[in-house]
Amino acid sequence: MKRIRALLLRKPGLERFIRYSAGSIVATLVSAVTFAIAFKIVGIGPVASPIASFATGALVAFVINRFWAWQRRDTPGMGGEFLRYWVVAIATALIATASTTVADHYAANAGLHGFSRLFVVEGAYFGSYAVTFAAKFVLLDRFVFRASSRADLSRAQVENTTRA
Repeated sequence: MKRIRALLLRKPGLERFIRYSAGSIVATLVSAVTFAIAFKIVGIGPVASPIASFATGALVAFVINRFWAWQRRDTPGMGGEFLRYWVVAIATALIATASTTVADHYAANAGLHGFSRLFVVEGAYFGSYAVTFAAKFVLLDRFVFRASSRADLSRAQVENTTRA
């Protein structure tokens, strides 16, 4: 355990990435539950259910990422971070939508049906998120939750080196 802690202290970006990954898992679970409730219990249909699911998961991910993964506590600038976060989230959702649309088109043209077609389309869906996962982390780190000034950077470095 001491070795892991020492590694995380030397590489604060690794700790942030682990927290980002854990937050993504929680947001995915919230999104899945929201979809099931919206689609099956509330019955809002196949168009509105994924939108509700995406919005709830993205909101949960924003809160977890901002306050836990990036440990941002200041409220000034949160509106800008929120807006930048949604731009990144919507971009990744559009990439997933494009990937699944293309995959479905090719699967249909290849004569795939049933589970084989589902496997191809779902593979494209999860594959697109796997590819964008690391890119999204970099965008969140460098664009969304970036330190707004040298003072923020210095404060973050002091906090990372003084934690015991």
